[in-house]
Amino acid sequence: MDSKAHPEKLPNTVAFQDEFTRGFMVSPKEVKEGYYLFKSKTGGFTMLYPKKCNNGQNVL
Repeated sequence: MDSKAHPEKLPNTVAFQDEFTRGFMVSPKEVKEGYYLFKSKTGGFTMLYPKKCNNGQNVL
């Protein structure tokens, strides 16, 4: 997915609102309930990225 995509048209989650993380996301469609598909830049692996992930933001 293009990291320069318009975030206002994407799901309101860290995966798509964070420009860096968005560059790894394959699609804004959930591949499994509550998960998006994340693909490494090398193409060496993919993983399910949780919809509710906060990337360490707001953690004490």
